[in-house]
Amino acid sequence: MIAVLLLASCSGPPVKEAEQTLRAKAICCETFATVQFQNLPIRERVKVSLSAESPVMRFLDDRSYFVAFALPAGAEKLTIESTIDAGITGMLQYATYIRPVVQFLDGQKNALGAEQHLKLSPGHRTIFFNIGEDYFGDALAVPEGARFVVLRPDPKNTDIQYTASENGTVWPVRPVGIGAFNIIAQ
Repeated sequence: MIAVLLLASCSGPPVKEAEQTLRAKAICCETFATVQFQNLPIRERVKVSLSAESPVMRFLDDRSYFVAFALPAGAEKLTIESTIDAGITGMLQYATYIRPVVQFLDGQKNALGAEQHLKLSPGHRTIFFNIGEDYFGDALAVPEGARFVVLRPDPKNTDIQYTASENGTVWPVRPVGIGAFNIIAQ
């Protein structure tokens, strides 16, 4: 079991509000060719937040919030760390996480294979002395020819993850369609 020491975020994920906004928000892009891509640095942890402020695109199964990156030259692996959000109270009984799906694109912004669903495992990172951050993470090999990557919430994710508080109490962590995760290109 993981001993959890969570940093309470400024606010918990406003899931219902984000879902309502998702249904009402205009779609920004019809294809990957019209998406605005951010540059992803190599060997640097980048914090990503999918929320009601994120752009919306129609995917095969439904509309979704998403984030898109241009991959750095030489990237061979992409690590995703989905952080546990216990809201402003820090109470684990309300904790949530987001499981992104990953779509690699070639230089012409065409899909390279199917979306990849992450197989998340628990992890912990010390930030400062005894202050840490727990997450559920996975690493994917960057396919040959990949130049871009698009990440969005996994629409089929119903997997409840589990974490433990410092006193050993085990808590379920519910999946949601908004939240924060780290992405590292190596």
